[in-house]
Amino acid sequence: VLVVLYAIMRQLYGELGASEQRARESEQLLQTLLEGMPDLIYFKDRHSRVIRANKAHATWLGYQDPAEEIGKTDFDFYPREFAQPVYDLEQDMMATGQPLVSAVEDHGFHAQRPCWLQSTKVPMVRDGQVVGLVGISRDLTELKQAEDVLARQASVAEELAELRSTFVAAVSHELRSPLTTIVGYAELLEGRWERISDPERLRMLHRIVASANRQKRLVEELLLLSRLELGPVVGTMKPVHLAGLVRRAAE
Repeated sequence: VLVVLYAIMRQLYGELGASEQRARESEQLLQTLLEGMPDLIYFKDRHSRVIRANKAHATWLGYQDPAEEIGKTDFDFYPREFAQPVYDLEQDMMATGQPLVSAVEDHGFHAQRPCWLQSTKVPMVRDGQVVGLVGISRDLTELKQAEDVLARQASVAEELAELRSTFVAAVSHELRSPLTTIVGYAELLEGRWERISDPERLRMLHRIVASANRQKRLVEELLLLSRLELGPVVGTMKPVHLAGLVRRAAE
């Protein structure tokens, strides 16, 4: 688009040998292109003063007619803390002849809402001298907000993956602990049954049963977590013997 605009502007601003009819046709083509584009299009002179703009750019700045912004600079539109860096960048661009491509600018202060514009600016050259610039800005707000949502979702997904990894490691440890007790005492009873007294056997069997019940509770809690992921679970309130709970935890 900028290439087409630049070519038309060259015709309008003095290509040698251009006829009046050709100039009118170029002007009409330029006007049609400017008004038909939803993007913000503007031309500035060497001092960054607006010399032409389309309706979309004027509306963005709060003007009814693009002619109202002619001769003005960004200092007339924006706060100095925003306008000064833009002015300096444009002056540097025109001094070096290097275009500014796809620069993303935060315009939330102007729009009174989250708003980002992507701007491309190209120097206008006449007789080998830079005489101004032509720029086009596009509203990237929806895209930027979508990128922010995706970034937040990716961060949440990463946290969930880390939590799941930690959870799996903890569950694996918790399930192995009672199983180790069960296997250890069972193997001890199997190998030394005749040499173990009845009271000692009962103590070992009690530890095996307690560990088995602990593993059963862990499995039930895992199943409860699975149900919680599918939707709310209705619970019931009942008294708990706190001393027994603490004793089991200590064991």
